[in-house]
Amino acid sequence: MKLRSRTIYSAGAASHLRWAALPAEIRLMILEQAEIGNIKAHDLSNWARVSREWQTFFEPQIFQHLKLQFPGSDIDDLNSCVHGYRKDLVKKISLHVRTEEYDYVDKFDWPETRDTIKANNKVFSQALKKLFVSLYMVLWLAYSWHQIKLDRRLSERSKPPFGASHRHSEESI
Repeated sequence: MKLRSRTIYSAGAASHLRWAALPAEIRLMILEQAEIGNIKAHDLSNWARVSREWQTFFEPQIFQHLKLQFPGSDIDDLNSCVHGYRKDLVKKISLHVRTEEYDYVDKFDWPETRDTIKANNKVFSQALKKLFVSLYMVLWLAYSWHQIKLDRRLSERSKPPFGASHRHSEESI
């Protein structure tokens, strides 16, 4: 007796089969038309999980500009996220270092104390050292060194009130 096997696909699998049936040129045109200009790289990572094809399309946009925060686990996670071909996708790294709260929250126009300056310098130095060690592990040891732009930014845990100006403009810092 001969048994017939009937394959039943879920709705998701059926739509995936229809996508795969399209010619590669058409699929690429559809992906290029996706409105991704205002979408953050973090949100694009969900799109990259759809399939290997989507991963190949979206990962260059996800990894071209990495935004890391310190303190936090971002620099530690760099080694586990950026490996293999992804190393070559990284073109820019922004490091945002958050310093301790300013000494004179209600008098933000006063100069920082020596202790605050020393503490901020220490945190910033720790962040840069940790980032450079991580980059060495990710890129140099893998013989994949290429030019990466590094953007550094400092911010205090407390900001001056909205609309208030500081005696030091950003241009003079």
